[in-house]
Order: sequence, then structure tokens, then C-alpha cells
Amino acid sequence: MKVDITSVLKNSDERIDFDYPADFSELELADGERPAPQPLAVRGSVFSRHGAVTLEFCITGVLTLRCDRCASEYELPVSCPFSAMVSADPEQEESEKLVVAQGNVLDIGELAQMALLLWMPTKQLCREDCRGLCPICGANLNEGECGCDRRRVDPRLEGLKKFLE
Repeated sequence: MKVDITSVLKNSDERIDFDYPADFSELELADGERPAPQPLAVRGSVFSRHGAVTLEFCITGVLTLRCDRCASEYELPVSCPFSAMVSADPEQEESEKLVVAQGNVLDIGELAQMALLLWMPTKQLCREDCRGLCPICGANLNEGECGCDRRRVDPRLEGLKKFLE
């Protein structure tokens, strides 16, 4: 979604509100997963206060992710806020807190995608205490013990094990 902010740049105390479903289905993570099969809601506004233009929005919805430890699919509720100052000067350098409007137009969809990627956890866990998979048989340890002996023995001491038998 693109928003023309010309009126906000010209008039102090001007405001443009927006609320739309953003399609992030093409968003692909490094592992090839696509976490947003359904559209997410993007609600916010661009407003001018005392000559300073500000963009604020919040992305809400649900992402479908795969746990990095147990490989189970889980849902992550999204509540991703974003706020930045807006400049119409093409010479300005964009940063985390400054967005440059190209031709007085803001691409809210592109900014929302960037904000969502920065908001997402780098380590995706279905729960904090996820136990992962058994390194021997591959069973999901969150569902119960598999019975494998997972004690590690230093391979250099493996020969001494024969003396104990």
C-alpha cells in the first residue's frame, strides 16, 4: 500500500490514517519457510505535529513458524509496533528512525515487511523450554522420553570403557 503524504508535509496537524490487510505470503525466511500464509493487519497513521512528520503503525495477526529445536510447526501471535520520522528530502540517508518518502509517497507495505522481519525472533522456539529432538533416534523429546542412552563419552577414553566391563 502506498500513501501520498503531500498534504501532511504541507499542513501542520494533518493526519492520514490507514488500516489494511497486508499480504506477506511471498515473505521467505533464510530456511525457505513462508511464515505468513494469511494476511496480517497493518493499522497506523502518518501525521504532522509542529512541522515534524511521523509514521506509526502496528502489525497484528499470526505467523506460522517451525521450531529450530524440535522442527514442530507452531503459531506466533504478532504485535509489531513501528515508529519513525519521515523526510521528503531525497538527500537524507534512511536509518532505523528516519524514513525517506520518495516523491512524497511512502510504501507502507515495504516498511511493514522490514519491520516484521526485524521484529521476528532470530531463534524460533515453540516454547522456551523446548527439549528438541533426540540426537540418536530423532524422537521429539517434548512428547516424552525415547529411551536412548544420550550420555556422551569422550572418544579418547572409549578404550578404558572395556576395562570396566
